[in-house]
Order: sequence, then C-alpha cells, then structure tokens
Amino acid sequence: MRMQLFLLEDKYPDILFLPYDLSLTIQSFKQHNKIDNEASALLETLLKNKAQDPNWVVCWRLEPISNSLELLLWMEPTQNY
Repeated sequence: MRMQLFLLEDKYPDILFLPYDLSLTIQSFKQHNKIDNEASALLETLLKNKAQDPNWVVCWRLEPISNSLELLLWMEPTQNY
C-alpha cells in the first residue's frame, strides 16, 4: 500500500491521502471484484474453450473426499505441437 500512497501523492500533490482511508478503499475494491469459486470458474472457461476447439488440452483432478480441485493443467492450441 505504501507504493500506491506514494504514487497518488506524486500524481495529486494538492490532495491529502490518509493511509487508513486508502487501505479501506483498496480493501472495499478487492471485495467488490472478488469472484466466488475462482478455480471452478477457470475450469468452466477452459472446458468451454475445449468444447469449441478440441486442440485445447485440459486436465484436472478432484480430491475425492472434499471434491476440491487439487490439480489443473491446460495448454492452448498454440502451445500444443
């Protein structure tokens, strides 16, 4: 957060930025833009890509008890020789 504060102070020298307020603003931005189930969203996107182009390579493994993703590997068609 220090770097963001320095950059803001440098770009806007007439404005007072309080570190606490900046921290709260950054945290609220992170929370609003957080994707639930990021891994499953990524896997879903990769499988859609593979359905559209079979040259995609998508391999995954689920942990049997918790059903959580424990391995995910993919290669785009341009990487697959």
